[in-house]
Amino acid sequence: GTAAMGDWVWAWADFSTLLMPGLLGLIGFAALASRPRARGTGSPRVVFVHPDLGLGGAERLVVDMAVALQRRGFDVAIYTSFHDPARSFTETHDGCLEVVVRGGWIPRAIRGRCHILCAVLRSLSLTLSLVWLEWTRRRGACVAIVDQLSAPVPLLRLVGLRVVFYCHFPDKLLVQQRRPSAWQALYRLPFDALEEATTGCAHAVLVNSAFTRGVYARAFPLLRRARPPPAVLYPCIDVERQQPLPPPAVATARASSPAGALAVVSFLSLNRYERKKNVALALRAVAGLPTELRARVHLDVAGGCDPRVRENVEYLDELRALARSLGIEALVSFHCSVSDARRQELMCKALALIYTPADEHFGIVPLEAMAAARAVIAVRSGGPLETVVDGTTGLLCEPTAEHVGRALRECVDDPAKAARMGAAGREHVCARFAAGPFGEHLQHIVDEQLQS
Repeated sequence: GTAAMGDWVWAWADFSTLLMPGLLGLIGFAALASRPRARGTGSPRVVFVHPDLGLGGAERLVVDMAVALQRRGFDVAIYTSFHDPARSFTETHDGCLEVVVRGGWIPRAIRGRCHILCAVLRSLSLTLSLVWLEWTRRRGACVAIVDQLSAPVPLLRLVGLRVVFYCHFPDKLLVQQRRPSAWQALYRLPFDALEEATTGCAHAVLVNSAFTRGVYARAFPLLRRARPPPAVLYPCIDVERQQPLPPPAVATARASSPAGALAVVSFLSLNRYERKKNVALALRAVAGLPTELRARVHLDVAGGCDPRVRENVEYLDELRALARSLGIEALVSFHCSVSDARRQELMCKALALIYTPADEHFGIVPLEAMAAARAVIAVRSGGPLETVVDGTTGLLCEPTAEHVGRALRECVDDPAKAARMGAAGREHVCARFAAGPFGEHLQHIVDEQLQS
């Protein structure tokens, strides 16, 4: 209502007063920095521009791309606005990759509003820092790979870089899924137009699945008519780093034996604490199991939880409250921002992974589970339709507690079958989603840009 409109007006006023002068100065600097400069010698340099380098599927992809190119002789750096070594992938803080943090001085929101505006400004500030550092240090970056936010694309192209944009999912549609108010929709209009325009400035556009390519075409009608469809570059799994895990004890114990009949069966849900991940579906599926079966089940819920992100904190509280209200609090354990070692421990004791997001753009977690030789129970939509072979490497379900619960019961009743699906999943991932073919495809894309 009127109060909400007032909040938006004050947020815009705060932005104009505090940030606009600095932004104008940065734009002037960009014009200066765009003068032709000498390229560095030696290995071709590729820079990545990513907003927040935390723990998530998008971050895992960026790290995998950087490592793949580095192994193939490229000089690589990741530029980001935020990086917490305690809440990030190992390669970003063990010296494997060069990580440069800039642009974090701009707030993530103003009075709890203007998130997309601040995100765009943070990305532009980060990009201007990239231009300055690459220019003054004579690093000679040749190709920039940008993901999530397309706002930096025109600036990077202006200063002479070849730009590849990786579209995980159109940002305009992520907002629409949250059912914004009329004022929010009006506020978003220029940013939605900016997204399509800046995405169209990239020399090449990649998407993470055939599903996302279809969504991209519907979301950007002007680009659909003006340029060829984006290429699909599936995210990968480093199957050398992720070795198959031995089946949990429940999968090898005889069902007729006391150990087999009474053993607790663990399942794992691994997602960021965001409402769109629909982790509540897994809790309701466990609660819907028959009493005697439910007593044998334990669910571990793990994922990235950034205390700076209000939704992460709120959703974790909501899930804990839901577990209490369903009477399964003792059957569910919540884990926040787990380390790689702890992640492996949770995967090792799990019989199967439960993956609950609907219309997920791709979903790297099911691949991680299959690489670890774990069966996947996933919602029958989006990316899992392209990665999980129903009945062979896992079970695809309708997005209801009844159907997911039925899949849980199938695994509990026959854990040996779940183990066989996990082994088949390992073979499937090695054949289709290994780091080797992924790196070759990515190198081909970068080589095309270097030759253009």
